[in-house]
Amino acid sequence: MLNTLPIQLLEIARLRLDNEQASLKELGEMLSVPIGKSGVNHRLNKICKMADELKGV
Repeated sequence: MLNTLPIQLLEIARLRLDNEQASLKELGEMLSVPIGKSGVNHRLNKICKMADELKGV
């Protein structure tokens, strides 16, 4: 499923998988185009929503 995500969501998903202990701020700083905590949170929530839709929740 990861490969079907838009590039911005794919990048944050891969960073989260590779850096489980990183804070939202740290994840945002690691992106190719850095974003703030709220932007990271928004993207991760979007991924969770998409996963829930696939599960039928």
